[in-house]
Amino acid sequence: MDYSSEIQTWRKNYEQQLSAPDSWLAISALVWLKEGENRFGTDPTSEVVLPPKSAPRLAGIFRYQQGEVTLEAAPGTKMTINDEAISSRVIKLNDFGASEWIVLNDLKISIIQRGVRMGARIYDKNNPARKAFASLRWFPIEEAYHLEANFIPFDTPRMIPITNVIGDTSEEACPGRVEFVWNKQPCRLYPLTDGDGLWFIFKDASNGVMTYAGGRYMSTDGPKDGKVILDFNKAHNPPCAYTDFATCPMPSEENRLSAPIMAGEFKFH
Repeated sequence: MDYSSEIQTWRKNYEQQLSAPDSWLAISALVWLKEGENRFGTDPTSEVVLPPKSAPRLAGIFRYQQGEVTLEAAPGTKMTINDEAISSRVIKLNDFGASEWIVLNDLKISIIQRGVRMGARIYDKNNPARKAFASLRWFPIEEAYHLEANFIPFDTPRMIPITNVIGDTSEEACPGRVEFVWNKQPCRLYPLTDGDGLWFIFKDASNGVMTYAGGRYMSTDGPKDGKVILDFNKAHNPPCAYTDFATCPMPSEENRLSAPIMAGEFKFH
């Protein structure tokens, strides 16, 4: 497969993920839970209001106490976790602060933790934003944006503060920096560790003009022989470009490039 075909395939797969029934475009709401009882259902007086006709008026209760969420299904309401019918369950979170899927008819609900907050995120495969999605817009593929950068490791991973769009700041591990030259300008980026690879949250001079104002993301393989292959043709928008109900990490001050990166994904409309 030639380079252009490889990028086209990558972009097609990315768009398929975005159109999935539990994608960012399927999210219909994110509600932060209050301490105590949080009713959820289609009743508009509920603390967590579900999409019309998607569930009973009272589907159940999320009981949030002392940092723990317990799900209590309303009598006669069928909900499952991992295909197991549940009536009452303490909700466990993974290392990324998200629960397993709570499935209710065409809805999937995830309990998420962000900072000191706990929220219920509602995914609806019938969400109008998902139904209306056709495709994304991309810059033309240019092989010049597939480039080799020098990787300068830190003796030990450096913890850097990353702030998300709702104002929470956490310390994340940065294994080193990458250095490269673009448009005759020396550039430097600080990635986060992402499994065996690296994850870049960056801004550039195209943001707010042709690309998403909040910056873009890019993932790479891990460094090899002191080098990292950057491919800005795969630079894509953060989830916040697609929904108001995401809690995206934002680029740090060190990850703001003065040069425009005219590659990857355009603004989302």
